[in-house]
Amino acid sequence: GWYAENGLEVTVTEGKGSGNVVQLVGSKVITFGYAGASTLIRAIADNSVPVKTIAGHLLRSPMGLSYFNEKGFSKPKDLEGTTASVLPGSEGDVLLQAFMAANKIDKSTIKFVNVSRATADAAILTGKVDWYAGGFLGAEAYRYEKHSGKPASQMTYGHWGVTMLGHSFIAHHDTIKNKPDLVRRFVAATIKGIQYVKDHPEEGADIALVSGTAQRNDLKYHLDLITAANKSLATKNTKGKPLGWMSQLDWQESFDTLAKYGGLKSRPAMEDLFTNEFLPK
Repeated sequence: GWYAENGLEVTVTEGKGSGNVVQLVGSKVITFGYAGASTLIRAIADNSVPVKTIAGHLLRSPMGLSYFNEKGFSKPKDLEGTTASVLPGSEGDVLLQAFMAANKIDKSTIKFVNVSRATADAAILTGKVDWYAGGFLGAEAYRYEKHSGKPASQMTYGHWGVTMLGHSFIAHHDTIKNKPDLVRRFVAATIKGIQYVKDHPEEGADIALVSGTAQRNDLKYHLDLITAANKSLATKNTKGKPLGWMSQLDWQESFDTLAKYGGLKSRPAMEDLFTNEFLPK
């Protein structure tokens, strides 16, 4: 594979939410991670976690809240008086706070139920909750429909006042400083993989199907996810730049969103959040 071509032996494990991934990379339990920008910004601004983004991927947030259409949600205020599930510390949890503030939702009227990755779908499918705060590229809505036969949707945060970068690859400051060649080889292999899947989405879906869990053993699920992800690989500020390149303007807008709606303890320098130095030349 591409990692082997770059002299790397990589083991991929499930992250269980961006908050957990940032903590694992920040404590050097894992070398590289895949996490959402809002979680990363908050970890750095509030807790000085020594991590940085080394390559961009989803440059527009894919997150939103998922629900069955029969709930009748058409605007954010419709969520008041309902019951919701959330994965604590995840990207969806962080963006939900900004979403509620931006749309003046009275969160005291909403009952929140904490779930895990393993129990999130069941909470919706059994009617325990009305909506889930961690929708990712519409994947949850697709699974709800598949398991129930009832139409489902995602209310994407970015369509309702939340400007935010999506998920990208991160590393610890010490790894970046002491092992720059390792970082450069990891980024090169990763970008090559993203480009290949962008150019060959059907083959990418086949690969994901082989490595996926039983819950996600569905070719259309993976193809839809890849198709949606491929629409988020660039922004107006990265036009003409190579795959993985990140714009300071996008990071600034993302930081401003969190500072306005989520509250942050400090304002880190933009160079403390991301770098493009390891991208292939």
